[in-house]
Amino acid sequence: TALENFIYKCLFQLMIKASKNIVSEPDKLFQLLSPFRKNSNLIFNRQFANILLNLDINYADEVVEWLLDNPHQKFRVGNDNEEPVWKLAGKLIKKFSPHCNQENFDRLENTIYYFLPNYNLEQIKWHLESTRKNYYTPYWGKTQYHLLPKLDHSRISNRSEQLIAVINRRF
Repeated sequence: TALENFIYKCLFQLMIKASKNIVSEPDKLFQLLSPFRKNSNLIFNRQFANILLNLDINYADEVVEWLLDNPHQKFRVGNDNEEPVWKLAGKLIKKFSPHCNQENFDRLENTIYYFLPNYNLEQIKWHLESTRKNYYTPYWGKTQYHLLPKLDHSRISNRSEQLIAVINRRF
């Protein structure tokens, strides 16, 4: 119902504001968040990602590892009613990728670079049939388009830079 949605939205806003207040104590904030890292609920993960934005850059590896734990869900945690679903993950990547270790950076870059959409067979058939009718709908590259440019530019590989140039022309 509308009332339940309103209550949930208010509760999540309170959680985000509370996390901003405790940002001066990042160890305490991270300790409070740790038990919930494996939660698979999309709405919860959207709020969790918003709270992670308040962590200090010293937690870069933990944030990147959280994103990589389930990239099909966590790369798309944004609210598609308000913005592209990749925007929130992009904010996390932009903030924390310059500060994570090289191994995590490489894993993140490779995961984004090789990311495949999780379309079912019927959706793929629809995209192919649409293309045959000269109605082009991209079914690959949206994740790369939104997330590769958010990686730390001083560490990004040549192949990713080349792919960014290609997908910028495509979209």
